[in-house]
Amino acid sequence: MLSCRRKALSVILQVLAILGLLAVLVDSAQASSPVVLDGRAGDVDGRGHMAIFRDPEGTRTLDEIIGIDAAGRFKPIPGNVGLGYTPDTIWLRMDLVLPEGAPERWLLEVMPSYLDHLDLYLLPPDGVRHGATAGDRLPFSARTEEYRNFLFPLHIPAGKSRLYLRVKSTSAMTVLPRFWQPSAFEHAVSGESALLGLYYGALLTVTLLNLIGFAINRQSIYLTYSGYVSLIGVHFFAIDGLLAQFALPDHPLIANQMLGATMGLGAIFGFRFYAQVLRLPGRFPWSDRVIWGMALLGGATAISAFTPYYSAFAPLLLLAMIASLLVFLKPLISLWRNRDAESRLIALAYTFYAGLLFTTLTAALGLTEPTKLSLISSLCGSVIHFAILHSSLFLRAHRAQRDKLVAEAVAERARQEGSMEREMRIERERLLDMIGHEILTPVAVIDAANQTLRVLDTDTSPDREKRYDRIGGAVERLKAMLDLATHRQNLEADYSEPARHPINIEGLMQESVELLGPEGEKRVAVRSGTTLPSVQADERMLRFALLNLLDNAVKYSPRNSPIEVDVSPRFHDGRSGLCWSIVNDGAAIPRDIETTIFDKYVRGSEEAGQAGMGLGLYLTRYIFERHGGWVQLEENTKGRICFLAWLPTDTEQAGAKQEAGQCE
Repeated sequence: MLSCRRKALSVILQVLAILGLLAVLVDSAQASSPVVLDGRAGDVDGRGHMAIFRDPEGTRTLDEIIGIDAAGRFKPIPGNVGLGYTPDTIWLRMDLVLPEGAPERWLLEVMPSYLDHLDLYLLPPDGVRHGATAGDRLPFSARTEEYRNFLFPLHIPAGKSRLYLRVKSTSAMTVLPRFWQPSAFEHAVSGESALLGLYYGALLTVTLLNLIGFAINRQSIYLTYSGYVSLIGVHFFAIDGLLAQFALPDHPLIANQMLGATMGLGAIFGFRFYAQVLRLPGRFPWSDRVIWGMALLGGATAISAFTPYYSAFAPLLLLAMIASLLVFLKPLISLWRNRDAESRLIALAYTFYAGLLFTTLTAALGLTEPTKLSLISSLCGSVIHFAILHSSLFLRAHRAQRDKLVAEAVAERARQEGSMEREMRIERERLLDMIGHEILTPVAVIDAANQTLRVLDTDTSPDREKRYDRIGGAVERLKAMLDLATHRQNLEADYSEPARHPINIEGLMQESVELLGPEGEKRVAVRSGTTLPSVQADERMLRFALLNLLDNAVKYSPRNSPIEVDVSPRFHDGRSGLCWSIVNDGAAIPRDIETTIFDKYVRGSEEAGQAGMGLGLYLTRYIFERHGGWVQLEENTKGRICFLAWLPTDTEQAGAKQEAGQCE
């Protein structure tokens, strides 16, 4: 069994070796073939017709190169030159064959436009050497032909000629030669110029639209995207040679440096834009940190463009760009699963652009063969890429505008409801005020009649006096309730400043207990133990607050159960004051409302069947706090319900927070 496997492996290796040998032979045959310039086609690609010699020192002369070529040291290459970032100088050789009667005037275009230095040598059959120099380190005005790429006019006699091209560059060593007939070249350039104009016009439009979007929406993603598009546009402008041709014709070094600087800065904005779009900071923090590191590398590359170290940083940045395709993969899948049109457009845009970008980056690094398609793929692909991204951002803006309109509608509805509530509240207060004033008159009549009957009645029996007292107590309680109704608006509006006067606490407590009626008088027991100091307060407001506390104790405690009220001096936060302790039996207050029982519209247990609006304790706390005191609910150790209230007896006006205390 093992021997069979070994035989199978041996056969596979032999087949692979034969296929590799055949590929080398085919490539060598193709590479060694001359360029035939017979004039049948308007242009002839130099791909597959070159041989290369690497000169690491860059000191070889043409005569030395001719000798090296004669010695067979030039190596044929099957396609175009793509060596990545290399410090070596390279020599290329092409054999040219011009048949009899074919046009002798040709143009040699060499792409890309960012090669630093090129020396061309043409050796025709007559032995007379012709030379020319070009490169992006020379002023544009020094070029023999005004064109964005390097263009060499050639006069090639009939027969076989040999052409040598010496190339040196700190950028990617990519060389794509093409021979043109002048008329065909002019026709191609006219169409190319129109397409480039449309492309850069579209980038400018996208940049301006997103700047406007940022000015309107104030969302940073629009500003990041504008920076990304504009920097990529300037970078392609430099790659295409248009920056040196139109913007910096007399400053070739700056134009060359801008190529690297815009690549680094564009990478920063591109990384951060996609980090925002794919929501890396919140959902994928580890990926976001990696992208931040890549963005920092982009910044270092931009700086290195102005130093001799650009060739070291640029390939690292290109590798980081390739790696980012993997970093963005999981967030991209997550974005696609959102299923909304905006997210899927962004995912499609990135996937499409990533494929083209991968082709361009691997060619620039020398990992794959560079072609004209690889040079322009990112240029052409960015048009579709930016169009899709802009559409997705438009959808995002449309959704944001829609959400804004919905929010505005909700706010308007809330405003209208609030306005209606205020109007209803005003009407309610007016009604209460009107009812209060209307009832005050008959109440006053009843009170006067009661007093008159008491004076005129000759029967002074205890039962008769008790009846008069009950009528009088009911009238006083009704007066207090009417006083509350007519002044509740001021209490809730928080603008009624207490009218402070010295108040006899014993008398106020007695009045408050009497207002509870006969049942309350029986159940409430007030203890003071000592002479109580007077308190500076609004008597009407304080009476209402104490009556509320006592009335709650009566309502929410078992019938006939005692209610204990203790009033005594007490210091709080270093200030002297009076403390009320009101204790009653009854069901425990639910824990979920212990902390909110003093809030507006919060009521205690519904089991007692007592009517109310949930404003009594809210207003009670408000009154005590307006007088510089406090009120709180405290759980009694014996399971009873205890309310504590405290007011200062000094003249200092300041609110005080509650302090822990015990009910006995």
